[in-house]
Amino acid sequence: MTQIMSSSSCTTSCGRQFPQTAHKDITSHYLPQQRQHHQHHNQHLHHRSLWSHLFYTRRRMSLQRVVYNFGYLLLLLCSITTLLPQVKAQYQSPRIIEHPTDLVVKKNEPATLNCKVEGKPEPTIEWFKDGEPVNTNDKKSHRVLFKDGALFFYRTVQGKKEQDSGVYWCVAKNHVGKAVSRHATLQIAATNDTKNDGVPLDDLKTKSYGTTSRIRIVDGGNLLISNVEPIDEGNYKCIAQNIVGTRESSYAKLIVEVKPYFMKKPQDLTMLAGQTATFHCSVGGDPPPKILWKKEEGNIPVSRVSIQPDDKGLEIFNIVPEDEGTYVCEALNSVGQISARASLTVHAPPTFIVKPQDKKVGLNGVALFPCVADGNPPPSVFWTKEGSSTLMFPNNSYGHLHVSLEGTLQINGVQKDDAGYYVCSAFSVVDSTTIRAFLQVTSVDDTPPPIIQIGPSNQTLPKGSVAMLPCRASGHPTPRVKWYRDGTTLQSGNRYTIVQGGSLRIDDLQLSDSGLYTCTASSESGETSWSATLTVEKSSSSTLHRSADPSTYPAPPGTPKALNVTQNSISLRWSRSQEKPQATSPIIG
Repeated sequence: MTQIMSSSSCTTSCGRQFPQTAHKDITSHYLPQQRQHHQHHNQHLHHRSLWSHLFYTRRRMSLQRVVYNFGYLLLLLCSITTLLPQVKAQYQSPRIIEHPTDLVVKKNEPATLNCKVEGKPEPTIEWFKDGEPVNTNDKKSHRVLFKDGALFFYRTVQGKKEQDSGVYWCVAKNHVGKAVSRHATLQIAATNDTKNDGVPLDDLKTKSYGTTSRIRIVDGGNLLISNVEPIDEGNYKCIAQNIVGTRESSYAKLIVEVKPYFMKKPQDLTMLAGQTATFHCSVGGDPPPKILWKKEEGNIPVSRVSIQPDDKGLEIFNIVPEDEGTYVCEALNSVGQISARASLTVHAPPTFIVKPQDKKVGLNGVALFPCVADGNPPPSVFWTKEGSSTLMFPNNSYGHLHVSLEGTLQINGVQKDDAGYYVCSAFSVVDSTTIRAFLQVTSVDDTPPPIIQIGPSNQTLPKGSVAMLPCRASGHPTPRVKWYRDGTTLQSGNRYTIVQGGSLRIDDLQLSDSGLYTCTASSESGETSWSATLTVEKSSSSTLHRSADPSTYPAPPGTPKALNVTQNSISLRWSRSQEKPQATSPIIG
């Protein structure tokens, strides 16, 4: 075993070393060792039999053969891997290095379709025409297959029974694979004396039109115009020419109808109220399209629109927020119909539709300042007090001040420091505007009590007559007037009527109506009263006394003027007023 591992070895492309010692060497080196081992056992182990030694020896030899066979197998695999690229290089699948090309020849003239290939082993070449194999083995055939793969025609045939015109291709094969060439068309040129017996030589073209990517000649002479355009409209004729001669067809007129298309679409507009909105809509087409405008959300304001003569655009004058919406331009002709949409947004600056007014509110009273604004987009409203940086927004409270969702400012429990100007502001992306109102806070200390300008006077009237007791009061706030008789409150009803202005009328006087009548005028600033006695007599023969008509009273004095002012005194002078006193009761006889 030691001699096997130390024997010479070969290095392969696999990168491994394998033993090259022959089977004979293994046996020759092994047997002497077995003899020595056998003699050793004869000398020391006399009890073992000869058959036991033979079995042990065979087992050792079988193990050596397994090791040897495994090494030989690895050596064989490595050798195959080394030789495989060399074997593979000897074989190559066919490859076509020259493909046949389209060919146009005159009838009965020779022609050649080339087909050069390479491959190992050398490929065989077969030709096909219109999907059928071409017979080149017939000695009587006018077609011959050259050694280099070319298909040669002694003369081209174009008849009813046999035709060489068609689509050709070659196929190259060997036992490694095959290759198929590109298709080539062989066309036979026509002659003057034969109609419909071939296709044009060279190409077909017009005198004024060359072949382009859109214009092609197909099926041997038909003119195909793809994606027809207006510039294609006109007269066409076909000119066919070959080496024999030239022929021209009569003219054919092409009329191109074009469905409508937009040259300029309407665009979305955002304008201020009062401006002019213009939607452009320029279209093309043949026949010329008709233009129709409509509004998706309603009617177009016909009285304020016009159609532009140049591009059929829509103009809307003096726009208002109600003109907002989507406007559609439709164009149609006999070929088709198209439409485009654009929206109009009308912005209007904020304006106040409910304005706050100046207020005079007593101490601890409630002040309300409504403020409603309109605009497009709808404006936002907030309140401020002049001299304060606090912004008061709707649906929020700020101490005893509250702004409603509609924008009304409410001041509860008005105090003196609440007096001042309050500013309502309305703003939007378009503009902003403000309006202000003044709050005056009054108290009893600041406001004099009501004044009774004309009060009742003592009267003596007969039973059954009518008594009129005047009471006209003024003050701020407007005072409330009440009547009392001998301290008891009088209410309108039965024979008692408190007429507008505060005067008391008593119909059908009775003796019991005699008494002290008092007129009181009261407000938050105080109370003033005026009393007079009414006496009712049984007989009219008694001395009667009726109060004078208030219209005969002198008018109140005019505005006083200061004459002399010192540190401790002042002298005033009044002028007679030109106003006439207001009558409060009719003359009663």
